[in-house]
Order: sequence, then C-alpha cells, then structure tokens
Amino acid sequence: MFLIGEILLLRGGEAVFVDEIHSVGGMTMEYLKVAMEGGKAGNHQVTPPWTLIGASSDPGKIPLPVRDRFGLILFLDYYTEDETATVTLRSAAKLNMELQPKAANEIAVRARGVPRIANRLLRRVRDFSDSPPPE
Repeated sequence: MFLIGEILLLRGGEAVFVDEIHSVGGMTMEYLKVAMEGGKAGNHQVTPPWTLIGASSDPGKIPLPVRDRFGLILFLDYYTEDETATVTLRSAAKLNMELQPKAANEIAVRARGVPRIANRLLRRVRDFSDSPPPE
C-alpha cells in the first residue's frame, strides 16, 4: 500500500495496518471505505483481496460507514499488574538493570496495564538510579 497525497494505492494480498484509525482524515477515510468494498480508490482500481487492520483507542470516533465494513471487531483487555510486572522485569534484564520484583510491581501499578508506559517508567528509574547524587 502506498499513500501519495490523497491517493491510496493497493495491491492484492496486502495487509494494511492503520494505528489510531479514528484520526485518519476525511478524504483518506473515504478512500479506505471505497477500497474496502473492492472499488476504486482515487484513480486506481483496488485489486482484491487485501486486509485492513485498524486499531483505535476510541472506536466510537470511527465513522459508522467504515466501522460497518469491518468483518471482525475485537476489543482487547489491558495487561494485568502481574503481566506488566513480568514485562518490566524482562525489559530490565535487556537494559542490564538489576530490578527487584517489588520494584517491578510498583512500576506495574503505575503503568495502568500498558507495557509501553511501564517501559518508559523503567527507563526513568534507570536514569535516576544512574545519576550522581546531589552535592
């Protein structure tokens, strides 16, 4: 898939992932909608089959005509605190950090089930622990 200006070019067999699909602009969203039906997108005929995977933190903002064209809609749960702590411990190992399980749990609680936030907090903890003490 290529997006050139407002022209969407797709080839058959491709999978397209659009993160935060609810924030895609109006004309591009219209091209996606038409392409999902196997029609023309801009001046280009879309060659089916192709797959659109759209992720959104606010699915209510996806226009209904587009949402109705998805064959499968799934909702994912956040990670549990234990799962987030496990991710944090693995990330600490990759950063060559020694991290106690209790510290990983504290980071997990503050990450609210989002490993990306846990990893960001972990890096801040590392930065703080590596900085020299104030004089």
